[in-house]
Amino acid sequence: MVTNLEWSDNLKGSRKTCMCSFHSGILIYGPDKLIRCLRKAENKWIVSWKYTPDDEVLRLVSNSTSDIAVVWTEKGFVYKLDGESEDKINVKLFTFKQRNIKKFQLIAPDYKYLATINNTGVVCIYEVDTAKLALVKLVRGGDISFEASPVDPLMIIFGEVGSNYGMAVFTFSPEKGLIKVENMCLTNQIVSKVVFSPTGKHVVAAAMSAGHIFIFHLTDAYKLNLIRYTELGRGLADCFLTKVGDSMRAFSLVLFSDKYAIGMYIRIGFKGNLNLKTEVPPPGGGPSLRGGSHLACVFKNLCLQLALQPVVQEIIAQI
Repeated sequence: MVTNLEWSDNLKGSRKTCMCSFHSGILIYGPDKLIRCLRKAENKWIVSWKYTPDDEVLRLVSNSTSDIAVVWTEKGFVYKLDGESEDKINVKLFTFKQRNIKKFQLIAPDYKYLATINNTGVVCIYEVDTAKLALVKLVRGGDISFEASPVDPLMIIFGEVGSNYGMAVFTFSPEKGLIKVENMCLTNQIVSKVVFSPTGKHVVAAAMSAGHIFIFHLTDAYKLNLIRYTELGRGLADCFLTKVGDSMRAFSLVLFSDKYAIGMYIRIGFKGNLNLKTEVPPPGGGPSLRGGSHLACVFKNLCLQLALQPVVQEIIAQI
């Protein structure tokens, strides 16, 4: 039993401290986000090992023989710590319990893996047949989400990372995991929507609150080539890509704008790498909602009126 402990590195921080025994020493977490192992050397305690977890630690517990310790974190990570001594400690992710999942999507082309993300930016990939956790990736940022390609083993992670508002392209394989092949900072507003075309060869990235829309061609090497940029106003309710004849068209629905009426739909057409003009329905030809209706009613009315537009009926007939 330790009767007296005199050790101090003048630590600073606000995280709650927790500790447990480990071999002949002590494991201590916090308050500066480090897990330290202390051992007795001659007549004083020294730090023999350090580790920085990706998440805030809630609890440290060791077994009865103090040769194994378990770490629980706030986001659901559970780590196993073991080793020969206090200065040779192995850290292994034992399990993970993902909470507050906000999106999940199958990964093409064989759909044997499922990708999920929660509201804290933790991306997990599971085997569909066995439900085995294949990969965990923590993305630090705000409003992080992803979109998977309908054709290739590819996903785009987007949102706010630091002061950058953009997206990153990742390939996935069971052997190598997620590999970043491209990244791009787009605008001064958060990229909140990314959609693939049905062919997987075109991508639309939108900063919905600012009304900025970027259209890219995705090369065979998964590089993004910008082929069109437009600014539609201040706010978008939705946007998507579809194929109309030989052309791809991006459709956007205005939520609020200084340039266009609320509920107006905007078409951006392009064929291959050839830019075509932005098409806006003529006055009276597009839906327009005025007044302070409840948001749910606005969306319902917008979708209803948009579905009744002749241009949409024409597109459906062509598809």
